[in-house]
Amino acid sequence: MAHEYWHQVQNTAGTKSGSVRVELQGGCLAGIWAGHAAKAKHANGTTFMDPFSKIDVRSALFAASAVGTTGSSRPPPGR
Repeated sequence: MAHEYWHQVQNTAGTKSGSVRVELQGGCLAGIWAGHAAKAKHANGTTFMDPFSKIDVRSALFAASAVGTTGSSRPPPGR
C-alpha cells in the first residue's frame, strides 16, 4: 500500500511513470515510510507496525535488484 501511495505522490509531482526508476523510487520511499512507522508509537506506546526482520530486508533487496535489472540496461526492441 505504501508503494502505491508513493506512486500517487510521484504522479502529483509530475514524475514520468512507467520506468524502472519510478518503480525503484516508489519502493525506496515506501521503505522509508515503513521504517518510520516501525519506530513511531501510538499514545499507548505500541508501534504502528512491527520492525523489519532480516528476511524482510533480504526479500526487499532481492525484489529491487530484479526490477532494477529487468531490461533496464538494454534498449527497447526495434531501436
